[in-house]
Amino acid sequence: MLHLDVHLYSRKECSNCYRIENICLWTSGGALLSQVVEIAELDQTRLAESRAARIAEYKKRKQLYDFQTVPAAIVEEEKSKGWEFDRTLKSGIKLRRPKQHDEILENRFWSILYLLGFEKLNIGRNFYITVTGADGKKSSQQIDVLAADTDTVIVAECKSAEKPTKKSMEGALSKLDSNKRNIADAIKKLLGPNSNRKIIWCMVTANIRWSDWSAPQGWSTGFVSPAVST
Repeated sequence: MLHLDVHLYSRKECSNCYRIENICLWTSGGALLSQVVEIAELDQTRLAESRAARIAEYKKRKQLYDFQTVPAAIVEEEKSKGWEFDRTLKSGIKLRRPKQHDEILENRFWSILYLLGFEKLNIGRNFYITVTGADGKKSSQQIDVLAADTDTVIVAECKSAEKPTKKSMEGALSKLDSNKRNIADAIKKLLGPNSNRKIIWCMVTANIRWSDWSAPQGWSTGFVSPAVST
């Protein structure tokens, strides 16, 4: 049994909460903007929709290290770049390097959604959707974590720091809020025009200290401490 502390930022009308291990979560289930935009393209090939694909992606994200196999002649050169010895193989020397804190946070949140049973999740870190604005211009929008089940879609942006840092998140929250309609249209096209799934918008942070004044106008803060079994 793990006791998980959650720092929850949400719209006042939103009653959703999600279990996060030692990270802060801001979430919005509020109404989308009324601006009309063209439905965008979403690269479906980057979604893990089958059980085998989800398991394969989960195994990758559980790893705390990146690995590479190199010839013995360049091991010292690679060590100067942060790589360290792992083991000797017939094909060369296997090295490892700790993943960066931002990737670890994305992997942790992705893994929580996977373990909660979400059926569709993004593959890899370079997951982009093509959105079309009101002016007709198309642009690429990266999503750190995307997950969907039969009732809900999670769209998450992740921010982290190597050491505890006090930082205003107002700009990041406002930017996410302003892009919600374009992103939502792309997701709805993927899931089908008749989809009634509720979209939950999340700002997930680690080692970033942010308080009430960091949230845009109309957003409230709260704390919950659920206990979950793993």
